Amino acid sequence: PKKKNWERSYELYKSGKKVEEIAQELGFVISTIENHLSRFVASGELNIEEFVSTDIVEKISSYFKNNPNAKLSKAKIDLPDEITWSQIQMVLKHLEFLKK
Repeated sequence: PKKKNWERSYELYKSGKKVEEIAQELGFVISTIENHLSRFVASGELNIEEFVSTDIVEKISSYFKNNPNAKLSKAKIDLPDEITWSQIQMVLKHLEFLKK
């Protein structure tokens, strides 16, 4: 069976390619590849620190601890501008993994 794009992204990442290289090779934007790889952060197969610095993980985690019902769009508005959508999504996947 044909591999799913997220499976191909993961294999290329594990082979040592950077997110930017994978995006170019598969014909996707960087945020799509980050979204693919976030699945593996959620499963614990990839470490959040490979994608998001510890201090940003702390800021986003803290935000959601204090605002457990916040939507992604509200978080993006409330958090510092340098924090990206992809970082927020990645940290949310990481928090999902920690709850398991």
